[in-house]
Amino acid sequence: EQAVANWAGECEKARRDAWDNFVNGSTLSPLTGRVMAIGYGLKLGGTDVRLFLDIEPEDEHGLLLRLWKFVELVRKRGHKLVSFNGHSFDLSFCRRRSWAYEDINPPDLVTKYRSYEDFCIDTYEVYKKGGGYRDSIKLRNLAKMMGVTGKLEGVTGDMFHSLYRSDPDLAIKYLTLDVLSLAAVAERQRVI
Repeated sequence: EQAVANWAGECEKARRDAWDNFVNGSTLSPLTGRVMAIGYGLKLGGTDVRLFLDIEPEDEHGLLLRLWKFVELVRKRGHKLVSFNGHSFDLSFCRRRSWAYEDINPPDLVTKYRSYEDFCIDTYEVYKKGGGYRDSIKLRNLAKMMGVTGKLEGVTGDMFHSLYRSDPDLAIKYLTLDVLSLAAVAERQRVI
């Protein structure tokens, strides 16, 4: 009788758990993942970085429109668009997610030689330059090696969606430190 009485609740819990497991395993796929937030840092004079966080978990469409408008502005003004592994992940993920919307036409940032335009700097590629093909590093470890602002310990990008649902302030702290860490690494690599 107890099992029968709990059946509906147990079914609902199993459904939620199965969905959460699916979502957690698919956050970094452009087919199933979604853009919830984008962090930008603008270098002002010296080492100062002005931070902009665009967080709209329910408005991926708007986030992507604003991202590409920002990218076009950076390109037009001759500034640098700096990322960490952005060529392999961030930019391509956002480009592919943009295809889900008929009215978003992301700029083609890849040249006919299959490299990104010169204004797009990937600090991960700067790190790998001249090394072996297996050279790999996480931004967190590169920042530690350089002794600069690091990322939030114990949190990774694929956790952002669930972290934002459970602790939005910590998710915002993660995004903030991610942008500041990238800026510090780029500064040390002398790409900005």
